[in-house]
Amino acid sequence: MAEGPSRELAAPAQPGFVVAYDAANDTQSIREEIAQGETVQDWSRMVTTQSFRLPGQVTPAQFVEFSMAPLPQSCPGAQISKIATAKRDGLDGATVNVDCPLLPETGKPESFYLLAVRDGDFILVKQAAFRSKRTPELVGWAEAVLDSTHIAPAK
Repeated sequence: MAEGPSRELAAPAQPGFVVAYDAANDTQSIREEIAQGETVQDWSRMVTTQSFRLPGQVTPAQFVEFSMAPLPQSCPGAQISKIATAKRDGLDGATVNVDCPLLPETGKPESFYLLAVRDGDFILVKQAAFRSKRTPELVGWAEAVLDSTHIAPAK
């Protein structure tokens, strides 16, 4: 049986955040961290760490592009930044920022900043999101989460 990734995208713990959801199998994993007292359905800020087994030639930029494809339908008026490519700890990576003015399922605005990195057969993902209008403080928080993200042994 195949194993999950040996590494993940890690960032310093966010003060007051707790793990609200954590699941994994041989092909993917997800961990969602939110402010203590919030829920995975009703949160103000969230840090998500994921991995996807994608053997082959899918680049992080291609993964991000594919992931962004349904956004115009799920969030009318979504603003999606240009996908930027860069190395992270020597591995190929890609980033994107998304602003959704009003997410129909929650009735709230939502923004997220996403980093994807190729590590062997896996695409590793770190995302910092917030559900409110975009402010310099929230943008700074999300950017700081991704800027401090590095490759570490999987938990």
